[in-house]
Amino acid sequence: MKISLPYRSGLFLLWLLFKRDLRLRYAGAGLGTFWNFFHPILLFGVYALVFGYFLKFRARLLGREVDFLPYLFTGFWPWIAFNEGLLRCAYILFEYANIIKRIRFPVAILIPLGILGGLIPLIVGFSLLTLFLFLKGGLYFTPFKLFLFVIPLGLQLLWSFGLGFLVAAFTAYVRDLQQLLPSLLNLWFFLTPVIYSLELVPPWLRDFLEANPWNVILAWYRQLFLSSQINWGLGEGWVLMAGIVIFYFGFWCFRRCSRHFADIL
Repeated sequence: MKISLPYRSGLFLLWLLFKRDLRLRYAGAGLGTFWNFFHPILLFGVYALVFGYFLKFRARLLGREVDFLPYLFTGFWPWIAFNEGLLRCAYILFEYANIIKRIRFPVAILIPLGILGGLIPLIVGFSLLTLFLFLKGGLYFTPFKLFLFVIPLGLQLLWSFGLGFLVAAFTAYVRDLQQLLPSLLNLWFFLTPVIYSLELVPPWLRDFLEANPWNVILAWYRQLFLSSQINWGLGEGWVLMAGIVIFYFGFWCFRRCSRHFADIL
């Protein structure tokens, strides 16, 4: 017989689990939860050294040439958050298997827990990028653009939640997906203009890559940070509609599968 939790609010439960997750992620390390912030800083330093000083790459954004390092980081941090969130969703049901079997609570809340945990590198990384651009004298991010930040972030979270529900539901039944998922995400990474400019891709391949929703999401992040103007009609409409379909389909699959989680985990 399962025990029901007395929490009245799912958001309160999510907050408690999120704080617990932050404490346990680097449990046993000397700096503890501070590694949630130091790890993105170390990544920023390594990539800045390699691509900013050793490899003098260039990139193009909205028809003009931009420095490669800011171009890289405006795509790198959102992808890291997306990648870490989906990988966490592949394992999170097994991490909480004992709780799922013994306590009655909204299991679907574990997916936002996994996805939101991956946003820490994005927040820290974008803070470092803002400081870097400010010191360099090329910061285009204004208070007005702060309100527009909800567009790429909202699209990213919509796709992350939808795919997170699918990944969690399928890995509960097919555990081989846990081993396959990193390779699939790695392939998706190289099909996404994170470390290269889409405008430099041959036209015959560009049409295929433009069907990638991450092309639109990263274009929005980059114009917020690296451009003085805002261009609409980059494809955010179809990415939003497709994201809604993915979200509802993923949530529907998760709910259908969740009734058997206590038996198969």
